[in-house]
Amino acid sequence: MKKSVFIFIIVSILFSFNCLYAQSEVSVEHSSINGFFRIADKLASGIEPIEEEWNDWFETQGYKICIAETFDERDLFTRKAMDLTLNQAKVGQRDSIMNIPVTDIVSDWESLLIRVILQNFMDIKENRSAITEQFQTINYKQWLADAGNRLKNFLVNPVDSLISPIPVSILCMEPDALIISVIIAWDCKFFYKQTEEERIDMLAHEMFHAYRKHFVDESKAPGFIKLIYLWQNEGIVDLIDKKSASDLSSAFIRYGLPQSYVDSYDDIYQSTPQTIKELEKLTLSFIHNEISEKEFNSKVSGFIQFGGHPNTYYMTTLIKNAGFEKELISTFDSPVEFMKLYNKSIAKEYRLNDEFMNYLEKTKLPTNGAHYKASEVQRNATLRK
Repeated sequence: MKKSVFIFIIVSILFSFNCLYAQSEVSVEHSSINGFFRIADKLASGIEPIEEEWNDWFETQGYKICIAETFDERDLFTRKAMDLTLNQAKVGQRDSIMNIPVTDIVSDWESLLIRVILQNFMDIKENRSAITEQFQTINYKQWLADAGNRLKNFLVNPVDSLISPIPVSILCMEPDALIISVIIAWDCKFFYKQTEEERIDMLAHEMFHAYRKHFVDESKAPGFIKLIYLWQNEGIVDLIDKKSASDLSSAFIRYGLPQSYVDSYDDIYQSTPQTIKELEKLTLSFIHNEISEKEFNSKVSGFIQFGGHPNTYYMTTLIKNAGFEKELISTFDSPVEFMKLYNKSIAKEYRLNDEFMNYLEKTKLPTNGAHYKASEVQRNATLRK
């Protein structure tokens, strides 16, 4: 009886993944772009779109999910950027924002985001024809297959049924791609500026995030552990789609990001060792009851800049160069092991405080919501060979 139930469960799981694959194997969806240009044409003609037209645009698949799953003000940010981009009466205000160095607002995510989106919308306006034409020739099926193969290089004993295709919505936002709920939101100009190889790597990057969610539930993690999870998660995927720090800087320029953005990103990347020392010092202050838990968590959140990417790419590059890439990938669901690998990689220059590492090891890790344990899946996969 137990054997029959077990077989039924396995068949049900496989069936659900097959259904997901069948439903997701569709063309790239880009209805949000059409809405963008409809609104843009009106604004450029001096006509203010009625509220219903804005709402129709924000009800397209990409925006609807983005607004619901990221932050509520995304539609307001988008409207403001559109108005500043196309309203000739606001050229002075637009130029004032564009002249703000990114270094002055790098810790103010709202100001940074509107600055970046505004630049991006201006570039989309200038490249309208080329951006809209490219989506007529995308072979999504091949793109997905290539990305899946790329992803497998960063998985230990990958479970194919967990590598599920994810619908892609192309829209107009900040120059980035990110997995949001059931879709990957991909900025149209970012897509346009990328090479075919970069698109494959970026899709593999986002597919890794989806794969990892089967093993890790970060939603209930305390701020300290959530930060380490973020560093580990983004650090591994950054090895998929980033070749080197210098290549990344040149790519940023090609994507249309301002030089001040690139300089700020590079400064944060280079200062990673000091950033981690500061986190260590802060954590020890909390352990010794010198600051409250509320203050500790509040200050920890300040360590996340540019989505954590500069610091975490530095860390995983260091780990890879120290010869621990295999260990990094095989323990992709353990923030404790991640920091241990970093500690081993910098051992000749600096060693993280034992008290800090002991606190990390003793911190309860969230498991509720994660469907699998990576160690069990990998062990079972090994046994099947």
